Amino acid sequence: RPRDYKSRALANWAKEAKLLKMQPSRSNASETAANLVIYFFVANEGISILENWGAMGLPLPQKLYEVLEQIKKDYATPRLTEIQDEITNFVVERKPIIKEDVQISITKDGYIKRSSLKSYNSSEGAYPKYKNTDMLVGITEANTADVLLAFTNKGNYLYLPVFEFPEMKWKDEGSHLNSIITMNGDEKIVKAFLIKDFEVDVHIIVCSHFGQISRIKLNKFVTQKYNRPLKCMKISNGDYIVGVGYTDGDSTITISNDLGKGYKIHENAIPSVSLGAKGVIALKNSESDNVGGIITTLHNQKDNYVIFSKEGAYRIFHTNQLEVAKKCSRCYDLFKFYKTEPHRVSSIFKIKDKDDVNILYSNGNS
Repeated sequence: RPRDYKSRALANWAKEAKLLKMQPSRSNASETAANLVIYFFVANEGISILENWGAMGLPLPQKLYEVLEQIKKDYATPRLTEIQDEITNFVVERKPIIKEDVQISITKDGYIKRSSLKSYNSSEGAYPKYKNTDMLVGITEANTADVLLAFTNKGNYLYLPVFEFPEMKWKDEGSHLNSIITMNGDEKIVKAFLIKDFEVDVHIIVCSHFGQISRIKLNKFVTQKYNRPLKCMKISNGDYIVGVGYTDGDSTITISNDLGKGYKIHENAIPSVSLGAKGVIALKNSESDNVGGIITTLHNQKDNYVIFSKEGAYRIFHTNQLEVAKKCSRCYDLFKFYKTEPHRVSSIFKIKDKDDVNILYSNGNS
């Protein structure tokens, strides 16, 4: 009896399908529309049931074969595709990268460019042109086969092949990187590194203002799709990136809160995580959990560092003045000030003799 019921149901569906040929009048237009919707869902579920039925290897009813043959006969349409004996493999031809040494620059607002070394040398070491409210993040000599990794305040990173940089004269203002990557206007570049080999034993250190810090292997940043910013570290609402550095396996990291107090730890004290992870807590047992900046010091590196406050003061120091802690411990004074005139740390970075320091104030002056 169940087989007879299914056969009758299939036969009724075939008969009702003839309603499709009817021209709906004003009286039965809504009823016909409702039936069409019902037929659509019934047909969709019926096809799914038939697929599962056939996948299980169960025999289909003979009546179903007859109904399908009748539908194929009544509503036959010519095939729109052509079946060929051989499959052709399509290969997308890419123009080879012409290796060339160039000079590149990137700014905080995301303006980039590359210039020939001839154009750069003719400028006699002058800085490239940029807007008054913008500031340079980095200038370096590169090869068109290299990649520039740029990190933003939103916890993202940008994968920028140098050969895609717009080529122009060194003294001209750069072009916005939206020609390569679509980036929001409120997203700013905080740090950038030129990468020649992603397989070297290097980790990237990323730290946020709310005290989250991550240590990520360099080869995890390799990607084939770089038309948008990619997530580097997960941060909370209102948080932003204050420091990015790199380590070589035996480096130290100096972390300072916004009150000028900090400590130094070995990089292995921070666990290595994957891209997009939230990281670990950078500051514990501190007067302030907000990070003002970080410094990564490579093995046997001897450089001075400068720490700036938001009030316009600065101090030059060396990280050898601090002992290496085994884990997050109590903080030491990196930037002393009078309690009656408190200062807030703005940034920390490495400085060499005869380096020029460009300070951009909130009013746009530099």
